[in-house]
Amino acid sequence: LTGPEFGRAERDRAAGLLSRLVLRELFDFELVQTDPNFGNYLYDAASGRIGLLDFGAANTVDAALVDCYRRMARAAMANDAAGMRDSAIALGYIGADDPPQKVAALVELIRMSGEVLRYQGAYDFGASDLFERVYNRGRALFLDDAFTRFPEPATMFLHRKFIGTFMLCRRLRARIDLREMLAEYLG
Repeated sequence: LTGPEFGRAERDRAAGLLSRLVLRELFDFELVQTDPNFGNYLYDAASGRIGLLDFGAANTVDAALVDCYRRMARAAMANDAAGMRDSAIALGYIGADDPPQKVAALVELIRMSGEVLRYQGAYDFGASDLFERVYNRGRALFLDDAFTRFPEPATMFLHRKFIGTFMLCRRLRARIDLREMLAEYLG
């Protein structure tokens, strides 16, 4: 899908299907295949369908964790710092008694990561430098020992899926409206 024979519409369609699949896995199935590399998907251009492979990397997601992500997504979309803070505590990234500067730094990193959810219309993954900005800020925070807690492994597996899907959309240079796709799951 990255070659010249696939145009913008086809790449956007494939990225849209991949993104909808992630949302369905999390919110509908509560079962997520957590290894989102190109080798684990088949795309049938004739039918326009995505096939998911390698179910050995599938993990169930507890309903309470799904609800935490739902709340985090709502907060990120609304640019609600208090909601992002509460969700970060619920997900185990920070503690309620952590120093305010540490909390503020992590909430800002989450806010930055949520850019794609706040964007009105089709987000241009190919033109975005969001990955570099989040990586550089996250690395700086890590080197400053800002991360003293780590979430449960189930959360880390989900982040692998989210980041991997972002990178697939980026590699496809796709433009998709993730905000609109996600809205139906946020109620």
